[in-house]
Amino acid sequence: MMKPDLLDSARQAAAAAGSFACRTVEQGRQRFRLAELRSQADRRLREVGRMIYATHTGNPTPPEDLLAELKAIDELNRRIAELETSHDPGLEKPRAAHSFWNQR
Repeated sequence: MMKPDLLDSARQAAAAAGSFACRTVEQGRQRFRLAELRSQADRRLREVGRMIYATHTGNPTPPEDLLAELKAIDELNRRIAELETSHDPGLEKPRAAHSFWNQR
């Protein structure tokens, strides 16, 4: 039978490992959501560029269409900023796995 202090240590280690795993999974989810939002914003910015270029070449874009795209970009940027400020600090710039483990 295990000694009580050894058993407590094992329980604490298991709890810490579980907690770390949960945080890591949540960070991955947040990174994925950020990547998705940034990708959507980038696509919309390219569309705005197409609209402006079309206007420049004589095929004007209706102003309400351009305004709708710009508002959608503003909303995406708001959501990105909100997600970036509601996470833990290591989220903006993913680190290589070896960097993470070398810091431990």
